[in-house]
Amino acid sequence: MKVKLTRGILHEKEHYDAGQVLELSNIEAQKLFGMGKAVPYAEEPVIENRAVALESSEEPVLQKRTYKKKVAE
Repeated sequence: MKVKLTRGILHEKEHYDAGQVLELSNIEAQKLFGMGKAVPYAEEPVIENRAVALESSEEPVLQKRTYKKKVAE
């Protein structure tokens, strides 16, 4: 089970800092969860480029809507 550390720990004679991701057995992971030293790790989704009409965008420039001008009476 993958876990993300919230605090530094000593595991199997190795020091690991907060923020590192480790692959541990379920029992070891549950112990760390109980002590508040780790949280389950979920991979973050890939962020797609949703920019439109910017210099870094690959999309074509959008066409602005036009409106009829009011006629003065």
